[in-house]
Amino acid sequence: MIEINFDDGKLYCTCKGNKKDKNKFFEEVESCKYLGMQYDAKKKAWISSVGKKDKIFSEFEQHGIDIDEWTKKEINNYFSNIKELQKIIKRSEYTKFDENILKYKPLHDFQFIDITKSLNQNRFGWFWATGLGKSYALAGNLQHYRNIGQVHRAIILTSTIGILNLSYELEKFLPNYDKSKTLVIDSITNLKNRLIFDEDWDIIISGYDSFRSVCDSYDKIINNRKNKVKYRTSSVPLDKWFGNYKGIIYLDECHLIGNPNSLRSKAISMNLKHFYYRYLSSATPCDKEERFYTLLKILDADLVNGLNYFDWLSEYCTLGNRWSRFGINKDTWNHQKWAELQDKLYRTYAVKREKKLLNLPTAYDVPLIKLDMSQKHREIYEAFTYEVINEIKNRNSKNNLGVLENLKNTFSYLQLAIDNPLCLLNTPKFNEFDPKLQAKIKNFNFGKDFTKLEAMDNVIQEECIENNNKIIIAYYHPLTLQELQKYIKTGFDVLSAETPKEDRLKIIENFKKNSNKMLLASINIANSSFTLTEAKAILFLERVWAYITYEQFRGRIYRIGQEDEVRYYNFCYNNSIDYLQLEALKTKGQVVDNLVKKNVLSPEEWKLLFNCGEENIKRLI
Repeated sequence: MIEINFDDGKLYCTCKGNKKDKNKFFEEVESCKYLGMQYDAKKKAWISSVGKKDKIFSEFEQHGIDIDEWTKKEINNYFSNIKELQKIIKRSEYTKFDENILKYKPLHDFQFIDITKSLNQNRFGWFWATGLGKSYALAGNLQHYRNIGQVHRAIILTSTIGILNLSYELEKFLPNYDKSKTLVIDSITNLKNRLIFDEDWDIIISGYDSFRSVCDSYDKIINNRKNKVKYRTSSVPLDKWFGNYKGIIYLDECHLIGNPNSLRSKAISMNLKHFYYRYLSSATPCDKEERFYTLLKILDADLVNGLNYFDWLSEYCTLGNRWSRFGINKDTWNHQKWAELQDKLYRTYAVKREKKLLNLPTAYDVPLIKLDMSQKHREIYEAFTYEVINEIKNRNSKNNLGVLENLKNTFSYLQLAIDNPLCLLNTPKFNEFDPKLQAKIKNFNFGKDFTKLEAMDNVIQEECIENNNKIIIAYYHPLTLQELQKYIKTGFDVLSAETPKEDRLKIIENFKKNSNKMLLASINIANSSFTLTEAKAILFLERVWAYITYEQFRGRIYRIGQEDEVRYYNFCYNNSIDYLQLEALKTKGQVVDNLVKKNVLSPEEWKLLFNCGEENIKRLI
């Protein structure tokens, strides 16, 4: 017999067995394990999301179920109230967006249509491509609710660079915008008082991690804690701060909370009950299906059927592999069921818009520029490859994850020898390298031995000098920036991680107006929340392996206001993992996942992996 209780969206199942049959207890335990339930030693019960109740009840029928009428009633009440979406359906009550409430009218019909949709339901996602005007939609939505007296104060969470940009955008769109009543948290370390919801702000614009830090501060003060602890309930006085008005939150660049186990995601989740209105926006809400969970739950718990993350995942695929019992087996993904979820999402809760709606000029990917490494560079790359292989083998002997799984986690490390060998000087393992390799790295001259610079010069000559265009040169490593500054010398602005957050938007605005033709921009810093249609090309001197970061960066120049063709330049070293990185970006990481699934590579495949060519990359995967 299995006793079932219910609390806070969870089923607690206690295995009681049978006095006459001792094996009955172990059979019940095996059923709990089969269902993927987790055991809580303190409560002496197996726990599962209530959303799996049908599967659980069906499996437990063979053992007998002990559940009282009160628990059944509570479970039914839970599902009756799980759908939080409030939507106006009656045509007589339907509200249309008043385009006169902002300083500027919408430039496109789709903006009017989608803002109107958002005003008739308390949950909505603007999943518009970069440059379609998500800030304008936010401003229109907020101003409407303020005008009708539903909302007074608002919280806006966004990316690092978006913090300052959104304040600028709101000032541009909102009439009677009071900048003195807006708190912009550009850095949590610069915030003198973290108890911001005890103060009289109308709008709070913050990064996701800063919001999490504010939540931590309230927990320490309210609960008189000196040390950091894991807490499950929020102490932030949001209801008091919102007062007699409804709570509203805007989650801009919402892909940043795609990991449900991250502290930033947990901080938002534990405060969701305070936000009657929830609005999300991102050009790329997720790059992998599993990263959709948090966004779905924020929009409406009904979209995940009240399931926790792993229970939700198990609805779409089989969990568990030789490395983890929660490992995701993408080969078992139920694409039909996933398509049904996507249909429900975009039919009711969100809208996806592509950039073609803008009728912009062409965005042109210049044919891949293939280059040979200098002799010094090639020698370093090949020698370092052997070092990496040995490190992978040593790592695998300790964690036993498999050689290819360990290799997957080493690609960014291996990329150092491609992007800038001088970066290897600062790696922890440098002193363990072969002495000959150490000497070659120390003698590497970036300005002379890095042949991508010659190709970069040609692009600068054509774009900046002959065509008189402004361009962005994307880099990843701080050391590469230092070398670029020495090599180019003049005629550029810089946007880096070292740039104070409060100065980043100023640099972009200055670059738009000054005579400099080049913006040296960190791909990790400048990938969201600003517009630079004055630039006509992006040159990727370095890239990242993350598709969302790469794609978002491309969108900085291709958006509303762009009147000319834009071009993207990518360089690739022949016979290197540059090709693998480009293929991974093209396939959103699937190419690497497929590679790891092979488990074993032949000697020929190992050679292909580190010395990829465009013509044989397909043979590898």
